[in-house]
Amino acid sequence: RELSRIEQKYPDPISEKEIFKLLDHFKYLIPSPRLMNEIGHRFRSYPLAETIVIGCEGHSDSYGAIIKMDEEVVQLSKCRLNVGVNVSHIRPKGFSIKGSSLSASGIVPFAERYMNSVKEVRQVSQVESLTLTISILHPDFDDLLKTDANLVILVNDYFMNNMANNQPFIQKYPVDSAVPKISITKNPLEVWKSIFNRQSKGFTKIAFSDSILKDSLHDHYSHIGYQSRALSASAVPYATYDGNRSMALNLYAYVRKKDGKVEFDTELFKSHIAMAVRLMDDVVDLEIEKIDAILEKIETDPEDEEIKQTERRMWEKVRMRCEDGRRAGLGLIGIIELLEELSISQIPEMLAIEAERIYKLFAIEVYRNSVLLAKQRGCFKTCDYENVKKY
Repeated sequence: RELSRIEQKYPDPISEKEIFKLLDHFKYLIPSPRLMNEIGHRFRSYPLAETIVIGCEGHSDSYGAIIKMDEEVVQLSKCRLNVGVNVSHIRPKGFSIKGSSLSASGIVPFAERYMNSVKEVRQVSQVESLTLTISILHPDFDDLLKTDANLVILVNDYFMNNMANNQPFIQKYPVDSAVPKISITKNPLEVWKSIFNRQSKGFTKIAFSDSILKDSLHDHYSHIGYQSRALSASAVPYATYDGNRSMALNLYAYVRKKDGKVEFDTELFKSHIAMAVRLMDDVVDLEIEKIDAILEKIETDPEDEEIKQTERRMWEKVRMRCEDGRRAGLGLIGIIELLEELSISQIPEMLAIEAERIYKLFAIEVYRNSVLLAKQRGCFKTCDYENVKKY
């Protein structure tokens, strides 16, 4: 009903009956657990995103910046959100500072600070809730690897090429500086082995940063703040204060058996993609409503305005990202079950070709329907065709 209510705001709405048929028993379209829990919930206002990434502009790593991010971790954890934080900008251990200790304590104490905040608020292990992004080029990388933090490791082409050619690489700070203030020469193969031999309660994932910068659409809007800063637990890149709202289509539901033949119902699949793209855009509107309710609650809280300012500003930024970018996710599940059914009537060598055809069809139809939706509802606010057409 909530999705149908939003649909009525726009031309040519999908009927409530059609939406129910698509969602009934989760046969075709499966919302994320967060969407199922929060859409239509009238007794609390939690965001619909599974994860939100936070951070500071530039390379702020003063105590003020770290405490600000720590509060944001707490505020998001209160809403039972997963949080992504990039810690690559924090000065490494031993780095000269102007404070009374004269040298920095490094990443690890601050990483543990964030983890403890999550444990305190959610009263469970932080394993599910907090993901730290760290560049493999950071001098404190090895130390962070020894903690129980959930890590997404940013690996660039420079490191991979040096490892392939058996040449040393340089860890440095700042990690993206051509003239670093600290540099350490390391054996890339030893570092690579240490990643896979990591003994930790936290998970370890690898993301290729140069590929992200090249292939991620929102990174082409980095000049207005949409540069990938941190990654979620699923290693998906996000700009600061952006989040993921997602649904998935079940490929197995499109298997059709007739006269001893097993086929994939391409036309039904395409029609459902068109509806799913519209519904995910509707979810963005529902998300904005949820954030507005949170901001209203903050406004009526009895605390002093100075105390509330960090929380309020954080949610204002999340709302801005949501409204300006209207980011939504649509995925696929059931590919293995689908291929098992298709193998009845197709030779094994053809299965990979069929899987590639389906994924390609999915990608093309999602983008095509996004364009059609933009024509009908208007582009997202930050859309700049001239900026991205060359990609």
